[in-house]
Amino acid sequence: MKIGILGSGFGLYGYAPVVAALPRAQLVLAEKSRAILRAREDVGHLEAEAQWVPDFAAMQADCQGLILAVPPQVQDDLVQQIAKNTLVERILLEKPIAATPLKAKAVLKHLENTGIHVGFGYNFRHLRWAQELRSQIENAPDGSDFQMRWLFNAHHFQNDLDNWKRDPNQGGGALRFYGIHAIDLFRWLGFEKVLASTLAGNPPDIAVEWQASFEDSRSRKVHLHIDTRSHETLFEVASASQDWRVELADPYAQERLPERGDRRQTVLAHVVRETFVEPATAVSAYDYATIAGWQATEALARQSEKGKEP
Repeated sequence: MKIGILGSGFGLYGYAPVVAALPRAQLVLAEKSRAILRAREDVGHLEAEAQWVPDFAAMQADCQGLILAVPPQVQDDLVQQIAKNTLVERILLEKPIAATPLKAKAVLKHLENTGIHVGFGYNFRHLRWAQELRSQIENAPDGSDFQMRWLFNAHHFQNDLDNWKRDPNQGGGALRFYGIHAIDLFRWLGFEKVLASTLAGNPPDIAVEWQASFEDSRSRKVHLHIDTRSHETLFEVASASQDWRVELADPYAQERLPERGDRRQTVLAHVVRETFVEPATAVSAYDYATIAGWQATEALARQSEKGKEP
């Protein structure tokens, strides 16, 4: 299978070695990515292994699989183009798949109508601590509480970058860019109900911090706190009683470090295999449920904001 990657940042140099390592897969890249690949010591060797095409139009006309690792506000237009190409059978969309929940639903609906198999870049449920958390929740009595704290200073704040990851209107911010991982994880763990959701920040950065609570069918709750401009660096998942606790520097700290590359590539390998190797499935109710969870958190956040108005 030929698998093309459209992206310029980690979406390019994170996924490229994973695709190149897949059995019976050919990595396909657009010429504009050549300089980026060549400049990086960890992936420069892939220049000789990749098939190079002039642009994205040529890529999507020649590939059975595509990975879109582009800003969410442009992903919708690209999906519309891809759907017209009958050669494409499978697509991996990075998160968030659109800038808003409503636009994300429209993307899913469009792909559902095409019959193209779709994978998503949500990856928390593949992490080691997530498997531990799942086991703890399954064995916890009704009414138990758990917590997740993710505190860090985002790259765009450290370097004062005015990019889309900073702007919730473009799909960035604590909820839309970072929090969507947690929303997908909590759906996977059975926490269907959103109890509370609040965003904090000061203009123009209005979504720097996000807190939310979720509940499952047995009244077990998980409380989430994400702060993207914190002076502290911490990732923690724990039971409320603290009799079980995992503390890390970041969510990916337990993953194997490749000889060349980034710990996140270990979990990207799961996502890529899920999308391009495992039996194809259509867009599912679970996919829509993740977007519904996202929509519910945003609705509650808006209500909470209105409640603060004088």
